[in-house]
Amino acid sequence: MTKVFQILVPDNTLVSRVISCETQVTELFVIDRADKKFVAERSSELSKPALYILINRDKRQLYVGETDDSIKRLKNHEAKDFWTEAIVFHSTGDTLSTTEVRWLEAKTYEALKELGYYDLSENKQVPQQPPLKKNQIYTLEPIFEEAKNYICAAGFDIFLKTAVSTNEIPQQEVVQQETPIEDVPASQSNVWLLPSSPKRFDLSACFRKYGEVYWRISNNIKRISKGDRGYIYSSLPDKAIIYRFEVVDSQLPFSASKIINEEDQFAKKDGESNKDFGAQGGLFVRVKLTGTVKDKRLSLQKLLANGLKMAPQGAIRLSQDEYKPLLEFIDNNFDKSANQSTSDKPKRTPFKFSMIDLKVGDKLIFESTGFDVRVISDNTIEYNGKEYSLNQFVLKYLPQEKRTPSGAYQGPKFFTYQGKTLWDLRLAKEKEAKSK
Repeated sequence: MTKVFQILVPDNTLVSRVISCETQVTELFVIDRADKKFVAERSSELSKPALYILINRDKRQLYVGETDDSIKRLKNHEAKDFWTEAIVFHSTGDTLSTTEVRWLEAKTYEALKELGYYDLSENKQVPQQPPLKKNQIYTLEPIFEEAKNYICAAGFDIFLKTAVSTNEIPQQEVVQQETPIEDVPASQSNVWLLPSSPKRFDLSACFRKYGEVYWRISNNIKRISKGDRGYIYSSLPDKAIIYRFEVVDSQLPFSASKIINEEDQFAKKDGESNKDFGAQGGLFVRVKLTGTVKDKRLSLQKLLANGLKMAPQGAIRLSQDEYKPLLEFIDNNFDKSANQSTSDKPKRTPFKFSMIDLKVGDKLIFESTGFDVRVISDNTIEYNGKEYSLNQFVLKYLPQEKRTPSGAYQGPKFFTYQGKTLWDLRLAKEKEAKSK
């Protein structure tokens, strides 16, 4: 049945707004995080049992909750820095009880989790349905559908899209193993290891022509986003990490660039074109080449010896705790000179702030831009609320005119403490230790 929704926009910004329908006794509020005035002017309307969703559409992150008082609850959630808008759904009278909105919360979470298009990791606990009688559930089912219709009418796609099926396997990768995404910190850039098969896609030729590639987003890399970085493992005959990349854009439709279509020329297997994948609603991430190696310094054998569990068959998030030693090994050895193998000389110990007597809270300067950063662990820094290793920060913030063709950088050489680079401070410590 056709429904006509009315949208009230108080200040013509089309941000905070109220959506209602004459035939229904429910309504939806869309609240911009910064719009305190809008919330204050509707205190009586927002002080009743409600289903609410905190959302960041750019990062595709959600938090689903229920409350007796939306104003107080939103104020409590100001500590969560990921969300930019809030959706509040309630009855215009007092027809929805606290127990009923708890059921709506659990139902909404369950539906969104099944779709898999948005990340729900901010929900540390899974909402549970309260015990209700069958006739109560029968009454609430259409109200849940009303909420979905409101949300779609408000311009949100959270119920409209499904994550790409793992059965839709792109030519650039074979997805068999999946790295969990629920524990990914929203404030931290990720580092990925992506598998590529020369028998399926000529990645080398694609990089030579365009310097980048549009990678299909499958289920196990749906959290990949702009600013992430990583490495590409090439299977037989290479059986080694060959490329390093940076994510330039993410969540792109097939229509985003004609190059997505042109890259089909490098596909070596019929029936797996980017065009077909895009027609099915598949999204892409634009990956820029930032470095290559031609030797086997990062061969499968060496990767297995340093923490890799098996030959890569699907995307692996190297920035999760269990793979940090492996990531450190890859970062250190990818940046070695081309004629220096991993066994030419004793491996230099990875840099730690404790080597130069720095501690948590000490401030450093990123000399290339003058940014102030803060030490938050023995090998990571914090900037604008996000955590980085030194190398990660350099790769993300080094100005384009200062970048090298190889894309190889040693993080400690780019940061200073009290006027001296961390690299020089380390050398001085090492020299001092040798003289004793």
